[in-house]
Amino acid sequence: MINLRLFFKILGWCLLPVILVIASPQVQAGKYAATNIPDSLKENAMAVIREHDIEFRMISATRARKKERKVITILDKRGEGLIDIRLGYDSFSNIRSISGTLYDEHGRKIRDLRKNEFVDQSSAASFALYAETRVTYTDIYSNNFPVTVEYEFEIEYRNAFFPPDWFPQARIGVSVQESTFSLILPSDIDLRYKFSNYENLGPEQHNLGQADTKKWFVRNLKAIKSEPYMPSLDKLVPFMLVSYNDFTYGGYKGNMSTWHDFGLWIAELNKGKQKLPPATAAHVKSLVQNVDDPLEKARIIYEYVQGRTRYVSITLGIGGLQPFDAETVDKTGYGDCKALTNFTQALLQEVGVDSYYSIIRSGNDGIETVPEFPDNLFNHVILCVPHNGDTLWLETTSNRYPAGYIGGSNSNRPVLLITENGGILTRTPAFSRQNSQHSRNITATLQADGSVQATANSRFEGLNYGHRLPLMLEGQEARKRYYLQNLGVNAPNIESFSLEEFKSRNPVIEEAVNFSTRQYASRAGNRMFLEPNLLGKGSYNPPVNLQRTHDIFLTNSPVYSDTVHWTIPAGYNFAHLPSDVLEDTDFGFYEARYEIDGDRLTFYTTFYTKGGRHQPERYAEFAEFFRKVYSTDRAQLVLMAN
Repeated sequence: MINLRLFFKILGWCLLPVILVIASPQVQAGKYAATNIPDSLKENAMAVIREHDIEFRMISATRARKKERKVITILDKRGEGLIDIRLGYDSFSNIRSISGTLYDEHGRKIRDLRKNEFVDQSSAASFALYAETRVTYTDIYSNNFPVTVEYEFEIEYRNAFFPPDWFPQARIGVSVQESTFSLILPSDIDLRYKFSNYENLGPEQHNLGQADTKKWFVRNLKAIKSEPYMPSLDKLVPFMLVSYNDFTYGGYKGNMSTWHDFGLWIAELNKGKQKLPPATAAHVKSLVQNVDDPLEKARIIYEYVQGRTRYVSITLGIGGLQPFDAETVDKTGYGDCKALTNFTQALLQEVGVDSYYSIIRSGNDGIETVPEFPDNLFNHVILCVPHNGDTLWLETTSNRYPAGYIGGSNSNRPVLLITENGGILTRTPAFSRQNSQHSRNITATLQADGSVQATANSRFEGLNYGHRLPLMLEGQEARKRYYLQNLGVNAPNIESFSLEEFKSRNPVIEEAVNFSTRQYASRAGNRMFLEPNLLGKGSYNPPVNLQRTHDIFLTNSPVYSDTVHWTIPAGYNFAHLPSDVLEDTDFGFYEARYEIDGDRLTFYTTFYTKGGRHQPERYAEFAEFFRKVYSTDRAQLVLMAN
């Protein structure tokens, strides 16, 4: 008689390996199921980085390899673009390997990415003439979410590289389960580190004989919620800057432990690049032969450069950091920011004007240079011309900016002046409210049918000049389309317009637009309702009852002011006027005033924000200020027919 208990026990032993073999892949794949993500990491998230491991191994001072593995789950369509990968490389680096795998919402493998899904092409933009930089990227489409993608790649660096910084949470709306960053260094190489926005984080350290390993990690970083007027991301999330002391880049040895020493290295890259053809040297001297003021000489030379050169992007080898020589720019008539700045400096030197090649981080993306931590966070070059306490800054890549105007992307930020005696860290000037106003004077005639005929004369100064300059560069048809879409009234009829530029160190654009609109004021019986603020209505209307998460971060805005002179139809008088408003708060200033003289009304409004950082608990005050601006801008007066 068969012992059934023993039979099934033996059968279970025999089947167990088969069951494990069948089940094992499913268990492994299920690791990335979306249901395994903690609810706290899904809050405010469009994607979750499940695992992100970066290993940077320095083999020597001139050779290194970076291995990176990343697993990210895209929760919904908002994060669709995060499913792709984009890797840049150049003549000093190459991608040794790259692979990827897609998983469904249950963590089951969909497929491995095919070789042809990794596209390799030049990264040169349309304005780039010479570029050795290339990019490998994917462009994967998915209409099923959640979906998970796993990438793994290795990049080799040779002859020139800077160690990578670590930015584990680089996007709003993305949470992080775990991210690690490892540095493996030969014992004779010394790096410096600066960690921000994360307390009590020290590396795990291991000695591997000829190399030391340092490993950092972060876990369970909740997604950053997007809120208006919040601080920039680098003020909110943990990141680590990594920088050299001694280093070699493209065969040039340098030291970055101080700004002084880093400046010496940049100066060495530029050495011997400023020789000019004799004919050019003689010509620029003739341009300023009757001029004594060095800053006036600089203006003349700058305009000469603007008239005969154009900007192109050039990144060849160490050319990403080293300028083409002045003779090449003189011959070809083009160059990148480095080459054009070096060329302009050479011309100024020829006419006896001292200037400093100056490296800066332009734009509003990325991490601002930290004064106490010398590091190569720069992406642009401009020119500094100092003289007797007065400084003229030149943006050599622009053919339109007047001398002394460098735009909002270069203003009020650290800049490293490169002198023959080393680097000097200073700061570019900020635009003040007084020299960045946008003022508008409007005459408007209201007809009895509610239509309006108006002329708006606007003045754009300083920072606002830069905002209006792109329209100045457009043709008449493009300008008219702009006014039709952005003037600020419904269905305007643009009758005429003009733009005039006045160049100076604080330049101005003056604009005049004549327009009409058929239906502006509304009527009810013998009453007419009119919004006196014709064009200057604020658009930000924050909700009142909101649980604010982040600090409120405001900058000093330019002054925006409108004066509207209204003429009302014959047979009407003013039955009701809104009250004057004056709000002078920690967040900003706002004033609205009404003055009546017979059948004429003059409406005045002024608005600007004040720089500062405020606790979330002050959100109610902040919201009240902006809601007051929003409602007052739209306040109506009542006209009554006699």
